[in-house]
Amino acid sequence: MEDVARAHRLALHLSSYLSLHTIARQAERRASALGVANEIAANLTSVTDTENLFPKILDEMRRVVNYDAANLFIFDPEAQRLRIVANRGEPPERQRLREDTAWGRAAGRTFRTLKLDLDWLLN
Repeated sequence: MEDVARAHRLALHLSSYLSLHTIARQAERRASALGVANEIAANLTSVTDTENLFPKILDEMRRVVNYDAANLFIFDPEAQRLRIVANRGEPPERQRLREDTAWGRAAGRTFRTLKLDLDWLLN
């Protein structure tokens, strides 16, 4: 009976240790993500013109969300469509196709995907 009690106490200690270890790792990940977010904000605020800002946004995003290709769109109110203002990893003909189909295709889904990736990183 004494061996069972010892085993039970050992299991409780191990369980407590593992819980604390998991909490500590989550806190480290969150702190790291917040540190990266602060660095990104500092890097972006140092850019003074949009010609350099938009590509810099994609470069900084790569630190948070691993991507093979990415486009940054802005809305052109005169044309009533999205325009690519920065691109990474896609040839010009593919960019034209993305721009031609962006409004109806995936703008909302893209933002939701990015939000989910960031939620996963922070949680």
